[in-house]
Amino acid sequence: MKLEFGFFLGLFLGLWLIFIVLVDFFTFRNIINTKRKINFIKVICEFCGSVYFLYFKKEYWRCPFCGNINKI
Repeated sequence: MKLEFGFFLGLFLGLWLIFIVLVDFFTFRNIINTKRKINFIKVICEFCGSVYFLYFKKEYWRCPFCGNINKI
């Protein structure tokens, strides 16, 4: 009885572990593919000269270093 229960428990935990690994693998691949599709825009602050990459396109953006508002 103990042997069958141990076999069942080991089989169940093994399948559960394989399922978790596969879900994690496919989720990670989707995240990487999504990041590749994002187009980053290189912007330079007119006041301090810092370079940043923005993934959204707005007319104005605020420099995180000096707080100056710049136009793209």
